Amino acid sequence: MTSQQFPKVDSGGKFDVKIGFALDPNCGFECAKEIGKWLIDQWLPANQSWRRKWASGPNGSVVIEETILFSDSFYQDPEVSYQAPDCLIIVLHGKARSAPWRDWMVSRIVPELQAQFPQLGDRLFVEDAK
Repeated sequence: MTSQQFPKVDSGGKFDVKIGFALDPNCGFECAKEIGKWLIDQWLPANQSWRRKWASGPNGSVVIEETILFSDSFYQDPEVSYQAPDCLIIVLHGKARSAPWRDWMVSRIVPELQAQFPQLGDRLFVEDAK
């Protein structure tokens, strides 16, 4: 039995990951449009780089600081769409050789979206978009 690679990477070294969120059903398409606009027009320009500090080694004895660029992890801006009646979809377009794409998703994109938009609920799934 062979293990499936996630995400599936195409021959050009790119992949697309779809993230589904619960969305307040009273919010609908207009809310999804507002979230997409905020992500592209405000969040993305303000977050082209991320100064990340993390600890490693015994008892976190080694502190590592690095600057991660959004453009090093992704080949295209995220896309946002609405799936009736109560689901918001975000597609991330990643570069295969980028290790921090997951960190962007888990530590920055998802929590910051959920903090900005209380009508955005739990993350329902993360799957290949192709």
